[in-house]
Amino acid sequence: NGCFHVYWDNTGSLTAAPFAALEVDNIELAGHPPTETVRIAQRTAGIYRFFLDDYAGEFADGIARSRATVQIYDSNGLLRTYVAPTGVGEFWHVFELNGQTGALTDINQLAAEPPAFTCGNNASVTVVDHRTSAGPIPANCVAPAAKTSYLITDPLVYQWTSITGATSGDTVRWDFIQPSGAVYLTQSFDLTISGGVCFWAGMNIAGQPAASLPGAWQARVYYKNALIATDNFTLNRAGAVEEFRPFPRGGTGKSRRAP
Repeated sequence: NGCFHVYWDNTGSLTAAPFAALEVDNIELAGHPPTETVRIAQRTAGIYRFFLDDYAGEFADGIARSRATVQIYDSNGLLRTYVAPTGVGEFWHVFELNGQTGALTDINQLAAEPPAFTCGNNASVTVVDHRTSAGPIPANCVAPAAKTSYLITDPLVYQWTSITGATSGDTVRWDFIQPSGAVYLTQSFDLTISGGVCFWAGMNIAGQPAASLPGAWQARVYYKNALIATDNFTLNRAGAVEEFRPFPRGGTGKSRRAP
């Protein structure tokens, strides 16, 4: 449904959705204060809400008594530091992060309940199948032959997805992620059909900048800004190193109704 909750009993993943994980959970490390580290490997569109739960709940002001500290880092170093505020409350809502813009919003409030939120707005969508392929794309939403390894001389790579519960007018988006983790190409379009549908987008390889970026790639599919599928694929050198001119990036996106 587009939502996820990373915590001690669901530690998440840094290499697959949700691309966030509880990386360190040293709550009883002898000689050290309890330490937990949550890492976001790749931001996705939406709002990240960071909060602490006084799980034992021994004292109404347990979080305030703890003088717990939360620090936010990015690749350049420390961004923010928060110290638990005074007052009572089992939950400390510390901050929010906009996954699309990277903007931080300070909250720093104690409450009796965790922060309220509404999950993604694609709850009716069910992913039936998804894959990368070299094509061709068959008619009637028949799945194309899957392929995950490509040469830099191959013409293109498709990402193909089949879902049920689609609504005409909803937006589908693809992000093709290059080996550095940066978004290489984004494509999107609005559906014109509802129900069971398939859709696909293509990224050109040969003769394009992608051909100079061999390595591990990803294709991520979003439905109404909620991540619904991730496919890994590789671009491999074809023997001798070749030179490629920086032609414009290209691709194509299409959809069909499932029979």
